[in-house]
Amino acid sequence: MKRCLFRLLVLTLVAILCTGVFAIPSIAVAEENLLKNGGFEQLNSKGDAEGWYENAYYDEVGYSQLSITSEKAHSGQYSALVENASSNDARFVCTVAVKPNTTYKLSGYVFVESMEPGGNGANLAVEDLYAFSDCLFDTTGEWQYVEWYGKTGVDQRTVTIGARVGGYGAESIGKAYFDDITLEKVDKVPEGFS
Repeated sequence: MKRCLFRLLVLTLVAILCTGVFAIPSIAVAEENLLKNGGFEQLNSKGDAEGWYENAYYDEVGYSQLSITSEKAHSGQYSALVENASSNDARFVCTVAVKPNTTYKLSGYVFVESMEPGGNGANLAVEDLYAFSDCLFDTTGEWQYVEWYGKTGVDQRTVTIGARVGGYGAESIGKAYFDDITLEKVDKVPEGFS
């Protein structure tokens, strides 16, 4: 009797899958991470993250502090810290080779220690475009995952991404950590993202 019930259950599942009554939601299938040091674990002799460099709208002393730190990490030992003592757009940036006319997902983890209202807060962004992930001002003492999708231009061969506090014309004051950043080619943008 148990065998008959088991066979009936299997046949029912096969029939449901074949008729399309049971639909599997569409998802964006990602490939490998194009960022070779998205976790900030590989450091040079000066303690800087390999493949990343610092950039800020105001680069005078006292505006911002950017460093690789072991103070907090989502995984591994290190994360990138961006702290603006005055209103600024400061970030760690990395340039990556990409394919033209292709969709990519930029994602990572952000921990906001403090952030004043105004500006873009902590975010992941694409340089030279007004394009960025959700702007975070409070992660309630936890690492928060963010993701953003975009498509490269028809002749585009590189993209420069930033882990930043602030934005173009949207400077912020605050302190945030970034870790486990990925840039992945995907077949499409999943539903719910514009």
